[in-house]
Amino acid sequence: MRQLQLYINNQRVDLFKDESVSLTQTIQNVKDIAKVFTEFTQTFSVPASSVNNKIFKHYYNSNVQGGFDARTKEPAYLEINNTPFKTGKIKLNRVGLKNNVAHTYHITFFGNVVDLKDILGDDLLSSLAALNDYSQVYDFNNVTNYIQNYSPNTNDNICVPLITHTDRMFYNGNASAHQYGNVAVHPGTSQNGINWNQFKYALRLQAIIEAIETKY
Repeated sequence: MRQLQLYINNQRVDLFKDESVSLTQTIQNVKDIAKVFTEFTQTFSVPASSVNNKIFKHYYNSNVQGGFDARTKEPAYLEINNTPFKTGKIKLNRVGLKNNVAHTYHITFFGNVVDLKDILGDDLLSSLAALNDYSQVYDFNNVTNYIQNYSPNTNDNICVPLITHTDRMFYNGNASAHQYGNVAVHPGTSQNGINWNQFKYALRLQAIIEAIETKY
């Protein structure tokens, strides 16, 4: 007979004798970029014993200071017949009460391959040191050079797309249409166009993906 042992932060957890745990390997949601391949169990329950109350720091009691933080996952591992089986993390979902007394902790075990959002945390693009290699001087000459000379067939990861951040840009080929924002070229002394500082640098997605791979 196979018996399951669960450890959280290297402390063995008391289990119900009749509790069954079904370990499933799956892709949780291929449409959700925040989730990747992971091993997980269905939610299962452990008794609110003195041992488990100590592990979960009497989570049911809001008066306990410095209590268990259910918003984060805690390191854990599973054994079968005292043989290492899986390592990962445990998430506390809720506490079940009986007669207003803590009776059950409902938890979920997640394998070592965790959600992408857990890996990235609150990091921003500015935390990717590899992107510093693409720093540019923001001035008229640089911006116009990228607009006029950029070729998608090159390996240059920087471009200046024809997208303004504030002012409206349009095209009107009528010879009398001399207005700011009109990018049609007209003969004569009247000048159309838009300010160069309405444009910003852009970075190819491939460069950002490579920077993420480098850091994580």
